Amino acid sequence: MVHLQAQDGLEGLRNISTALAFWPMPDGDKTFSTFDTRDLDKSQPEMDCGTHVITGGTGKYAGITGNEPFDCVTMPNLAGAGGYTAMDIPHNTSWEIKK
Repeated sequence: MVHLQAQDGLEGLRNISTALAFWPMPDGDKTFSTFDTRDLDKSQPEMDCGTHVITGGTGKYAGITGNEPFDCVTMPNLAGAGGYTAMDIPHNTSWEIKK
């Protein structure tokens, strides 16, 4: 499960989100990233929703860096009351660990 601290807003007519995230692993190690929906990798036009920037980690992930351009694919509304929606968010991850 990802832990996320996000801020949403508007820039012109476009919704934007920025966030800090950490990804705890079953063994207790973590990776850390940021993302910004304005940061698009123009070499991957299908990944047009934003980019995670991997900024570091703990344990075996110490020294990790990288990028994860991502897409946002709207899914059908979920059944039942409440008006819940879902989204599939595929990522293209490139990373390295420097010790």
